[in-house]
Amino acid sequence: MFKSGFLAVSSLFLAWAPFSSAHDSWVQVNTLASPIGQPVYADLMLGNHGNHHRDFKLASKIPLKGSTLVLIAPDGAETDLKERLFDEGMAEKEGYWSTRFFPHTPGLYCLAHTYDAVVSYAPKRALKSGKTYFDCEGEAAAFKPRALGHPLEIVPLQDPTGLRAGDSLPVRVLLRGEPLADTVVSAIPKGVMLAGEFDPAHEARTDARGEARLPLAEANRYLFVVHHKAPEETGKDYQDGTEYGATLTVMVRAK
Repeated sequence: MFKSGFLAVSSLFLAWAPFSSAHDSWVQVNTLASPIGQPVYADLMLGNHGNHHRDFKLASKIPLKGSTLVLIAPDGAETDLKERLFDEGMAEKEGYWSTRFFPHTPGLYCLAHTYDAVVSYAPKRALKSGKTYFDCEGEAAAFKPRALGHPLEIVPLQDPTGLRAGDSLPVRVLLRGEPLADTVVSAIPKGVMLAGEFDPAHEARTDARGEARLPLAEANRYLFVVHHKAPEETGKDYQDGTEYGATLTVMVRAK
């Protein structure tokens, strides 16, 4: 998994970023189950700004400086994908980043992203993370929830690759490794507009253990999103505090 040094804030990059910290970053792959040795495409996206930051709309591209993108194999081996990314946009602020890889170990894979920057429009720090999962000819095994040590993190408590329409997914939200209570988690189906400022059909608040259960009514791709503001967390270049964002992308099959 992520090395202990990665967990330290000092090991993350600080860079002036050309976009609002209100945007969220997320990662997604093109499959839930891949044969061994076949190509899997991974995308690093930025957006989710409309409908109270509850949509899939793209907005610019996340800077690679300050970003990480790592593929974690079933045996814990890590592959750095950042240097393999290519630009899917025609202009600097269009499109998204993408790459491909070929899984060779059977089991559950995790694609994980982080970002640490001081934004350009204000002296404010943005800490973002995102992850998704897919299976590669893995044998049925008990799923073990595992945190990666991201500053803010959504941890699925059951296998996120086996979901079907009508299921629900329990998650745990961690802030620097500790449960984050009374925080809204959104589960946004692609192409669906959430209602109001809080939509109980797609959102839930975490309990004292930082846990919430989100309904997944339809076969679709879902973007789980959580935010946390810490105005008291300041530094030399970010006197206005720190804003955290975390995402988890899952694909839900039809029944």
